[in-house]
Amino acid sequence: MLLMGKLMMTAAKWKTTISVMVGLIIVLLLLCACQKENENSITPTQSTHINSQLILTDNVWEDGVSLNTSCYYVDSTRMLLALNREERKSVGSGDIKYETEQLITYNTVENQVEHIIPLYNNSPVNSAIIHQGKVIYVSYKPKNNKIKWHIIERMDSQEHKIAEGYCESGYDLPALALCGEKPIVLWKDITNNRSGFSVVQENSLRDIFSAEYDWIVDTNMSTNGKEFCFPIYDSKRSKLAIADISGILEKVELDGKITSFAITKDNLLCGLGDYGETDKFHLLNYNFRTGDVKSKSVNEAIYRLQGSDSDYALYVNYQFRIFQINAKKGNEKELYPPVGYYNKPVFFQTGSANFVIAEFLVDNKHEYYKISISE
Repeated sequence: MLLMGKLMMTAAKWKTTISVMVGLIIVLLLLCACQKENENSITPTQSTHINSQLILTDNVWEDGVSLNTSCYYVDSTRMLLALNREERKSVGSGDIKYETEQLITYNTVENQVEHIIPLYNNSPVNSAIIHQGKVIYVSYKPKNNKIKWHIIERMDSQEHKIAEGYCESGYDLPALALCGEKPIVLWKDITNNRSGFSVVQENSLRDIFSAEYDWIVDTNMSTNGKEFCFPIYDSKRSKLAIADISGILEKVELDGKITSFAITKDNLLCGLGDYGETDKFHLLNYNFRTGDVKSKSVNEAIYRLQGSDSDYALYVNYQFRIFQINAKKGNEKELYPPVGYYNKPVFFQTGSANFVIAEFLVDNKHEYYKISISE
């Protein structure tokens, strides 16, 4: 009888356990269904944020081969894309194991290719901009456990090497941007143990500022078109430097680990915090015109901040949900991509005060959308 009782109790426990498991499975399925239903229901009403898809078809390439692209530059009417021989593993990846076959200027108004610029050096391109009809780009190759980089200016079929150097990793490769309508480059060169930033001028670099190699943490840079910011390690502390073509304007001390940063017309935005140690995150909002500092706690890490020449910035959370923040007012709202792009890896390039280009990675293909920015 005692054995029978134990068997009945064991059977009851298994029955209860199975019931709980079935219940949990049903709840999870319902949650997934609700999430999918919610995605499908909100996207059509919010899709006005997406102006038009930029379709890059096979027939625009000379060899007729469809290869993945990367966007490096956007202005009010154009994108500058690199056509890579190999696709990158993820949007914005620092993986350097690919080659760039062409640079392409793409008209975002007419939605068509303007120019195809063949490259013949079998090297990847890391950064590129358009300036006064010329394309300036950074190419590189691993060499002797370092990376050799070149800054090249291209006009029609003519190329001119502006500068060259060596760095220790892909995170230290030179980065190009327009600042005050002049091309600037943030660089690190292990040859002379130096780092700094310069203006591209008359087929050469005019140095504005330089320091030791490790003073600049990496060459990740954000610009609003007049000023730019980048991470530094100064006086044994992590900071963000704000600069323009005249030099360093300010060094902003940080309270926490950087998850992402960006600069807008008047504000420096920086996501801070960490997983594992404190699991606490906050957003620093610093008006570098007035000196006003605001910091607010956020529930999760802020990634891929993208600033602009106006007051807005975009960022994503760990689920790749897209948020727009007004740095001046401090208010936020979520932007919803089309069906099929929700929660997909995405990277941004600022186009103007009215839009950004979003580069999505879907099914190992890079797709581009023009996202409107409004209040």
